[in-house]
Amino acid sequence: MSKKRKSEKTVVRGAMRPLTKAELAAIVSRLVRLERWRDHALICTGIDSMLRASDLTRIRVEEITDNTGAIVSEAQVRMKKTGKIASFRITAHTRDAIKKLLDDRFFKSSPWLFHGLRHSESMTESRYRQIVKESFKAIGLDARHYSTHSIRRTKATIMYDQTNDIKAVAELLGHSNVTMTEKYIGMTRKKALDLSDTVDIWS
Repeated sequence: MSKKRKSEKTVVRGAMRPLTKAELAAIVSRLVRLERWRDHALICTGIDSMLRASDLTRIRVEEITDNTGAIVSEAQVRMKKTGKIASFRITAHTRDAIKKLLDDRFFKSSPWLFHGLRHSESMTESRYRQIVKESFKAIGLDARHYSTHSIRRTKATIMYDQTNDIKAVAELLGHSNVTMTEKYIGMTRKKALDLSDTVDIWS
């Protein structure tokens, strides 16, 4: 018998890339055009919240709405991995996306924001991975370099690039120390040296 052929798929190791603003805009534009309201709200909420897949897929409707049913601008969820409370702001764009989802979804009374195949079930993490991979491929990205971590890392990376406030980014990601955050967002020695070049102490 001949040996089984090895898979020709290239295994890409290392941190998954965050999205650029242009890539995110392309993904969102496509989902809106196709009226894929669940996927649109899922990705927008993932970007705003910076939650892990295990927490994003298990957000409850009651956690992002007030007692009148209106979508709140700031939400809190308890993280599965650490047990800590994660607070995040929900932007106007994402609130609009969530509203469309709640108006359009199949199980309107499900307690889960992103429900599964049954009313009482939340979306699975594997389904979330499939949705984001499909979205990456649809705009021409090499999906081997992107994952749900790309959604989690996008706002964190942009925020750090604009503010250089690693402690604030660590807090929003739910990290216990900034070293973990530096590795997660890809803070390299070159980036640190480039940052030092922006500081002029002699003029």
